[in-house]
Amino acid sequence: MRICNAHHCFLIGGTALEILMNSNHLKFNRKRSDNDFDFVMRISNSPHLKVIDRELCHLRDFTKTGDDRIMVNFNSDLVEVDILVTAEKIDQQDILTVGDYKIMSPAWMFTSKFSRYISIDPRFNQEKFESDRNDLLDLLSMINLSGGEEITRLEKLLGQVIDFEEKAVIKLQELVIQYNKSRLH
Repeated sequence: MRICNAHHCFLIGGTALEILMNSNHLKFNRKRSDNDFDFVMRISNSPHLKVIDRELCHLRDFTKTGDDRIMVNFNSDLVEVDILVTAEKIDQQDILTVGDYKIMSPAWMFTSKFSRYISIDPRFNQEKFESDRNDLLDLLSMINLSGGEEITRLEKLLGQVIDFEEKAVIKLQELVIQYNKSRLH
C-alpha cells in the first residue's frame, strides 16, 4: 500500500472504509477480503504507473494482470492490487490521511459507490447490491459523524455526478430512510 500511496494513488473500497471506520471506532458492517486493495489515481498522475509497475513487479514479485488504461491490476500469491485511473477531478479536500494511508474522503467514496449502486440490478447481482448498500450506509455514518463540511461536500459531489434521474433519487431516499432507521436501534 505504501508504494501506491507514495505515487499518488489513494485507497478506496473496502480497505479504505474499514480503516476509516476503525479510526472512528465504528463497526464495519461487512466481511471483506484482507488481501484486496483498491486505489484511485488521477489520469494526470498516470506516468507514476510505470514506477509502480517497476516497484511491484520487479521488486515485490507481483504480476501485472490487467491494463486497459482505466483499470490496472497487479497480483501476487498473497495480494491483489487494483488501480482505477480516473479523469474525474480529485480535490485535495477529497484526500484524507489516516495513519500512514492516503484515503479518499467518505463523501467522494459515497458518490463513486452510489453511481455504481444505482446501476446494479439486484435480481442479477444480489451479493454486490447488498455489499454496496452496506458500504453506503457505513459511509453515511462516517459523513454524519464528520459533520457539516463533509455533508456539504457530499451534496456537491452528488450534484456533479448524478443528474438526479428519478431512479437515483428514489434509491438515495431509500438509503437515507434505512440509515435513519438503523440509527434509532
